[in-house]
Amino acid sequence: MKMRAQLRLLLITVAAMLAGLVASLAILARAVGALTVANAVIIDNAAPTVVALDSAQARLRELHALVLERELGAPGDPAVRDAAVAAARNGLARSVDEYLALPTDPGEAALQRTVQEALARFDDVMRRMMTLPPGPRGGDVGVQHDFEAAIARLGRELAQASDFSANLAKAEAHRAVRVSHTLLPAAAMVEALTILAAAVTLLLTYRAVRRAEALAERSLTSLQTRAEELEGFAGRVAHDLLSPLMTVALALDLADRRLTEPADQAARSAVARATGTLQRVRGFVSDLLEFARAAARPPPGVRASVDAVVREIADEFTPIARDAGVELHVEPARPGRVVACSAGVLTSVLSNLVQNAIQYIGHGANREVTIRTLDRDDAVQLEVEDTGPGLAPEDRVRLFAPHVRGRDAGGRGLGLGLATVRRLVESHGGRVGVRSAPGGGSVFWFTVPPAAAWPSGG
Repeated sequence: MKMRAQLRLLLITVAAMLAGLVASLAILARAVGALTVANAVIIDNAAPTVVALDSAQARLRELHALVLERELGAPGDPAVRDAAVAAARNGLARSVDEYLALPTDPGEAALQRTVQEALARFDDVMRRMMTLPPGPRGGDVGVQHDFEAAIARLGRELAQASDFSANLAKAEAHRAVRVSHTLLPAAAMVEALTILAAAVTLLLTYRAVRRAEALAERSLTSLQTRAEELEGFAGRVAHDLLSPLMTVALALDLADRRLTEPADQAARSAVARATGTLQRVRGFVSDLLEFARAAARPPPGVRASVDAVVREIADEFTPIARDAGVELHVEPARPGRVVACSAGVLTSVLSNLVQNAIQYIGHGANREVTIRTLDRDDAVQLEVEDTGPGLAPEDRVRLFAPHVRGRDAGGRGLGLGLATVRRLVESHGGRVGVRSAPGGGSVFWFTVPPAAAWPSGG
């Protein structure tokens, strides 16, 4: 329950961290959007508008001064002065056109219309003003009055439009400042909370992993203890059973010797069946006993001749193979190999593989079993190859596990033979494996360190 509560809390912190990330991204997106809009209003519209209107006002003042000089009859070439007036008028028109070409902000359309109207009125009065002769004597009081009024009105409208854009830029700038003062600190706070949630998540994850490791370690220790107890129990049971089984075997052998009359044939058949059953039971018990003892390390200095063991195996299984219709071969090998294990262990491992090869070779036309010995870099490798039906990939993976038998294995058995082989080989520092393919036969192999490679201290 405690682990479940920790996992639930971990999920909550992960969800909080994700929510914080989403919230901070949303806040930052909102802030960036607001700042982008303010920047666009100021840079793309308000600022150019103010520049254009200020330029228009400057041109209007210049034009006013030039017209006054013409009206007062200031010294200079009149043609040059008239050209300057036309240039100033064109500059005023260009500045106003630049202003009118910019995007229109809400509420600005009315100002643009008044500027256009004031400029049109000014142009009309300006044309009449320029038709008057230069000098104070040629002036028309009414036209001069209209000119001053048009100048004042246009200047006022330009100033109002400029103030409108300047105020708009100021408002957008204040808005950007408010965004930076509100949204950005909020984003920073959310980010800090997100980092805190991430830290809590890492802490909870670390604690959960440590707890899981401790639980796994306790489970492994418990399993090892139970396995040792089971092995000890199996060894005791197997040892205790072998003695009475031997007694029963002797009694059946004695009974078989005494049943010599023809009338005893049925009894002899029953004794033979009982003897066969007893042999199978003794085989099961021997497997249990050897499986229980397989984890033991070899005693110091133990060694065995590979050639002698292979010869004994060949002599023992040749008649058995012949009776099963199988040819048993031993490939020639370099003599004199000595390995760091007892002859009994080497015999047990090799005979188990040879017996399996003969028993499960199938019913093919080519029925051969071959024993070979190979030299590896740091070990001696023995192989038992058969021409049987081969193994499926899923069987090869689990074949050396306890209580596992091939799917096509017939007869009875505990499935401890190959498991015992593996434990005996690995307890002596070797390895075990199989190469096989469906329909291609099998090669069971194991390695044993040479006698010189095993430490003398055990």
